[in-house]
Amino acid sequence: MQDRVCPFTFALILNANIKGSQLYSFNCAGHGVFYDELEKFNCLFLQFLMGDASQHSVENTLENFSGNTSKSTSEK
Repeated sequence: MQDRVCPFTFALILNANIKGSQLYSFNCAGHGVFYDELEKFNCLFLQFLMGDASQHSVENTLENFSGNTSKSTSEK
């Protein structure tokens, strides 16, 4: 959430308006989250690609990286 290129509010707007979207905020990363927090990004990205069956794994991943990530899902 330290992005100097795009304000985080842009991500919140997109998440709120894209049905089924998932938004993960990385509190210790900027616009290049895949550089700043590579391991966590890769883990969550792979779980996203696997679909809903990995929901339990996503929650475990967020717990393993406690305090630095949060998730928001759009129901629109």
